[in-house]
Amino acid sequence: MASMMLLGASTAQAWTDAGCCYEDICCEDQTGFYVGTFAGANFISSSHSHGGSAYQNRRHFNTGYVVDASVGYRWCHDIRMEFEYAYRSNQGKHRWYSAGNRDGSYCSNHKNFVQNAYMFNGFYDIGGCQDWCIKPFVGAGIGYANTRNGHHHNSNDSHHHHCNGGFAWQIIAGLAYPICDEIDLSLEYRFFKARERKLYNNDVGVGLKYYF
Repeated sequence: MASMMLLGASTAQAWTDAGCCYEDICCEDQTGFYVGTFAGANFISSSHSHGGSAYQNRRHFNTGYVVDASVGYRWCHDIRMEFEYAYRSNQGKHRWYSAGNRDGSYCSNHKNFVQNAYMFNGFYDIGGCQDWCIKPFVGAGIGYANTRNGHHHNSNDSHHHHCNGGFAWQIIAGLAYPICDEIDLSLEYRFFKARERKLYNNDVGVGLKYYF
């Protein structure tokens, strides 16, 4: 038991001396390139579109996932810029069309709703850190997203695939914890909007960055 306690103490001291947590990593200025990844749950909000007083269109999606990879550069622990590729996928539930009465309604079952996004993001790491060495950060990004949406109409047993590409944007907020000088672990929220009308992505997940 005594040997284990001494080993643990020596390991903790070694981590502290190496700058792998605590105040020194929070306050020193570091610049350089980094690579990162992010993975989490993707929630698409339901959309309600009205084409006149008698027409209604509603879409619903199951909880999906998002994964991304990024390459960026950091200046002095405060400003970061990065290029990101993100992949989002959700399984559709159903889509109701109504012509104003029950007899005129029909349903189409959605297949996968897939988005590929190429984004340029900017971040600001908020100072502080102090006792817990946690770094809050905020960010925003613009870029291009391609959306592929497939569905099956129950009324005529037909299959359709719809692709749509165009401008996309997002806002990001999170908390990062420096595991060591080179690695940050973060909890992040992202609000992402592509060209698809009245469809909004809300992402919650965990990120990991390695600084060179």
